[in-house]
Amino acid sequence: MPRYTLLQKTDQGLSLWKWRGSEYDVILPRYDIAFEQDLNLVAAGTPPEGPSWGQTITATTGNTIPIWMAWQAKSRLNERMTFSLHLVDAQNNVVAQVDREMAEGHFPTTLWHSYETKPTLADEFPLALPNSLTPGRYHLLAGVFRTETVVALNRLDGGGQWVELAQVEILP
Repeated sequence: MPRYTLLQKTDQGLSLWKWRGSEYDVILPRYDIAFEQDLNLVAAGTPPEGPSWGQTITATTGNTIPIWMAWQAKSRLNERMTFSLHLVDAQNNVVAQVDREMAEGHFPTTLWHSYETKPTLADEFPLALPNSLTPGRYHLLAGVFRTETVVALNRLDGGGQWVELAQVEILP
């Protein structure tokens, strides 16, 4: 996935962007997990400057893991959806999370089908790790919920409301 840097915004409202180069492109491993409302978690991963993506991600407290997720809407959505990452401990307590709409809410799911028939959008979800986090192994989960009601969507494969993307090993 190519990434760009904003060069300039014109008085007419035009944004000029420059490609950052292939060394900044994000290659996302595929997941293809279907959720209610015809939403699909297509892929997730970290950019080249982030920690290596795999079964286990290594990180330290006080840092932020720059996680990218790509979601696809197979049909038009009439309500806004919020995408979520949770870092949970062995007892399923949420110790860190990020919940947001794509493009920081500037491109809600209700607009996705305005430009494409099966749009796939990717965005960064920076997961801040608290300084107080105890070193150890945690689980990184992804999900989606209705923005207005905060009701989570279920996976169509019967796997519940979350997809485990990776384990995160927190070092001291």
